[in-house]
Amino acid sequence: DGVRVVHLLLSPLPTRWMDLSENQNEILFVTFNDEKSCFAVGTESGFRIYNCEPCEEIYRHDFEDGGVGVVEMLGRSNILALVGGGPRPHFPPTSVIIWDNESQNIIWELSYKVAVCGVKLLRDRVFVLLERRIVHYSVAPNFREITYTHHINTEPNRKGLCAVSPHPVGGISVFACPAPSRNDVLIQIYSDAAESDQVVKKEVAIPAAHNSPLQAMALSCDGTILATASETGTLIRVWSTKRGTKLRELRRGTDGAEVFSIAISPDNLWLCCSSDKGTVHLFSLNPQLPNKRSALSAVPMPPGMQWHLSEWALATYRVSELFSLCSFGSQPDGGNILVLTEAGLHNCSNVAGTDGAHELQRQAFKKIRRHHDPDTSEPSRR
Repeated sequence: DGVRVVHLLLSPLPTRWMDLSENQNEILFVTFNDEKSCFAVGTESGFRIYNCEPCEEIYRHDFEDGGVGVVEMLGRSNILALVGGGPRPHFPPTSVIIWDNESQNIIWELSYKVAVCGVKLLRDRVFVLLERRIVHYSVAPNFREITYTHHINTEPNRKGLCAVSPHPVGGISVFACPAPSRNDVLIQIYSDAAESDQVVKKEVAIPAAHNSPLQAMALSCDGTILATASETGTLIRVWSTKRGTKLRELRRGTDGAEVFSIAISPDNLWLCCSSDKGTVHLFSLNPQLPNKRSALSAVPMPPGMQWHLSEWALATYRVSELFSLCSFGSQPDGGNILVLTEAGLHNCSNVAGTDGAHELQRQAFKKIRRHHDPDTSEPSRR
């Protein structure tokens, strides 16, 4: 009958906290779930799961003999995809382990000849990312069966770069990844595997999405919008997944940066991104709310020097840590943004002033602490 897929209803663990300091247990991997309601952390000794709002640890699993380098959640359910990592991997780095948290058992193992770079897990599909190939599987209800359907060749993709729409609309889901040709993007639109033999309904190519290799990408919840950034890190480009046409060009800055994450709000009206500059940028995708423009936007410039025409962020939020991930929180209109760093989780409000200016104000912060630290949180700030 397969494994029982249930909703995680675990209570916060009162004696546990985010003990993720580098000297005690190095972080190998961190990601939000597709609902952005939780985040998962892979460490040298296992994995942990945290609720976002409020930020509390709800589960941890420690292995005696090794670490976990990839943790992918299936919503808030008991099903996880794990890949071994660190100096002593608990599972082979060449295998994907489908893990049932309720029974504490392996229910499937998918093995390869090369290292696994990433996994995307849906209720009816699994995507396994290898360096030059993405393998697609269909999943029977309750994970009774996992069946290979096809694979996608990509350019070298050690980052495990891809994006999947978390909330399919009308039985249609969208997947985006690097194409075989350098700097190109491939979009695949899928029909409901349970209702159609034609799994891949449509393919859309975006040639030369950027002038340098891809660094980050994100799909909107409904799969209609794709946002991409390159290794240069100055621009975020927004695309229509239906036609592959560019909708917007957003400027993160003029200096190069490593973009760690991009997120689109559930209503498709906001976009945020984080980078190694220690800033989170907030942009409007709402045609009725224009982004900032350069004071030189009206000045003619020669071809190749059109940066002054780009749209600039409406608001920014600064963190002291080098690495950060950003996402939109529980408010469906993009009203709050979550920023996850090595120090903790920032919950920020998107506040509009009377003059039309926007500001990201921190409302709460949950600290990542060591065992001897006496406090885990700071009061809300207004």
